[in-house]
Amino acid sequence: SPLEAQIADRSDEIAYHNHDVEDGLASGLLDFDELLELELFREAAEVVRERFPGTPAHRLRRMGVSTMISKLVTDLVETTAVNLKDNSIATLNHVRQFPTPLVSFSPGVQGKKDRLNDYLMQNLYNHWRVVRMEEKARRVLTDLFHAFMDRTDQIPADFRRCHQNEETPRLVCGYLAGMTDRFALEEHRKLIDPHAR
Repeated sequence: SPLEAQIADRSDEIAYHNHDVEDGLASGLLDFDELLELELFREAAEVVRERFPGTPAHRLRRMGVSTMISKLVTDLVETTAVNLKDNSIATLNHVRQFPTPLVSFSPGVQGKKDRLNDYLMQNLYNHWRVVRMEEKARRVLTDLFHAFMDRTDQIPADFRRCHQNEETPRLVCGYLAGMTDRFALEEHRKLIDPHAR
């Protein structure tokens, strides 16, 4: 894929992992002291402590995540520049013909990032409360999908008009994709709960 797409993929990866760390700490699903055992987070926290001695724990968490983002972005940019130079990449065809992604982290940072990802997988993504919410979301979306597939006239007319050339499954998926969590839950309540108005 072009460099822009590779950059977007890595940027999303950085954003998701770091927001997940923030959310995990805020929700209490992740333990700050356990995160400090991971090199990537510990190094970021040490940078914050050196720059701002005496930083309270709640600020250290937030600033540690911000510093971790900065460290990942800097490493990604520097490593990518070296990859492009070392492999004499000058054109889009060179990029497309290259056998591996050119936008990458250095091996050391990639290893640290992988260990953070493993920690998140074990302690956040597979946490019973998160799994329960994912299952609930799956049921809500499945119920809404079937309800709208059975009767597309339940979808607002203006949305149906804008997407009139699309096949029904694509129409329904497009409508669901535009919903916020709160709106999806409210629609589910209205369509599925017989007591809801």
